[in-house]
Amino acid sequence: MVVTTSPAAPLPDGTPLLTARYWQPREARWVEQAFETVEHALRLFVDENGWVLRQHQVLDSAAHHELIFETQVERLSQPSVVEVLEAEVGLTPKDVEDMLTRVDEQVESDGSNPG
Repeated sequence: MVVTTSPAAPLPDGTPLLTARYWQPREARWVEQAFETVEHALRLFVDENGWVLRQHQVLDSAAHHELIFETQVERLSQPSVVEVLEAEVGLTPKDVEDMLTRVDEQVESDGSNPG
């Protein structure tokens, strides 16, 4: 699986974004996802999708990367973690982000340990 990144329009608060683009054979279409950093993209592809990073190179600028992953064909036909959360649990990525923010705020405000 080859993933390329390019600059994307920043968030309203000015946070820069990258667009990661790759061909998804299961859906027979190009998939584009926005990430704040290439490290964020790597974490998603490796930790959540179970892909193995084989090569990572910066192309012509800091925002242009080429990431080459190894994955099993079976993994490409399985739903992503995001799809499972939305379909089975009813949580969107925004819901999860909000929940994690609330936990972080709770820990900061009273020093409790949520886990």
